[in-house]
Amino acid sequence: MIGQGREVEDLLRAVGAAESALRDEGGNKQYPRAGACWTFSRDLVVQAGDLGRIGSTTFWMVLGVSGLLGGAAGDLVSRFGLGVALRGALLTMGISIGMLAAAPGRLFIAYPSAALFGATYIMLTGILLVWAVKVFRERPSAGLGAAFLLISAGQILGSYFAGILAGTSGLQTTFAIFAGVAILSIVFGPRREDS
Repeated sequence: MIGQGREVEDLLRAVGAAESALRDEGGNKQYPRAGACWTFSRDLVVQAGDLGRIGSTTFWMVLGVSGLLGGAAGDLVSRFGLGVALRGALLTMGISIGMLAAAPGRLFIAYPSAALFGATYIMLTGILLVWAVKVFRERPSAGLGAAFLLISAGQILGSYFAGILAGTSGLQTTFAIFAGVAILSIVFGPRREDS
């Protein structure tokens, strides 16, 4: 563990930033950015988008099934490196949330947004777990445990703050803000590529 202090701090900062942005988007256990999406996206497509029961259920199905694509996280890290994969996934997450904020009732935008979000959410989780294992090379289980703890904490906090913001500013504004947070969190990440 000696010499890993800076890497651990970087990991904690990046996971915290990611969790805050994801939780505000999704709501379930993930990063804060995703919190808003998991928790409030169906409300947004029903209230602002007027999708109805079938349309909003289809939205959720697209989001969930697309998560299978997130399994490519390890391949992306191997091919492009940890930093590029992380930043690309954060940008994609922000774009997916922003798309939903901009046009929650347009199916040709809402459904691709759900697909991007579902795939990217799982991908970000995988990328953060790969990073945690690289930082805690000698004790990978400690890295996984720390990453899951921070992701869960971020989901809780992100959903909480997304709820407060949605109550005062509306869902579309909340999603727009969380999209911005996701994109701005690109500045956090590994300072060097770990192989």
